Amino acid sequence: MFEYKKTEKFDIGAGYGEYEYDFFTIKDKDDFWTIINHYGAIYRRFDYFLDGYKTIENNTRLSPVVQVKMKEHNANLCLTLLEEEFNKKNVGIRQMIVNEQKPNGIYETYCFYFYHFATVRVKDYLNEMSKA
Repeated sequence: MFEYKKTEKFDIGAGYGEYEYDFFTIKDKDDFWTIINHYGAIYRRFDYFLDGYKTIENNTRLSPVVQVKMKEHNANLCLTLLEEEFNKKNVGIRQMIVNEQKPNGIYETYCFYFYHFATVRVKDYLNEMSKA
């Protein structure tokens, strides 16, 4: 079973600004997906749906500040939720960024995409798409 370590907000460097991260220790893939499903369930309560994810394998560009914080909290997984962006002001998109440190010390980053279609915006979006 995974173990929650801490939540902390800090500047991740490189001009990106402050983000709030939740830190966990996980033992296996089941722990990983349990955490993802937990946060996904929260998004679903607000009418978001998950539409896939992408993986950045061997993420050598992971912020050194994030790496240090993971070590400080004795965590091998951390995640942050990005603010909603709008695609052509019709579709709300939120991302959940998950960083996992593998047993060999390599970091994998997963970007999960959650979409929200407000009823009025969906109609506008579909009308716009039909014109394209």
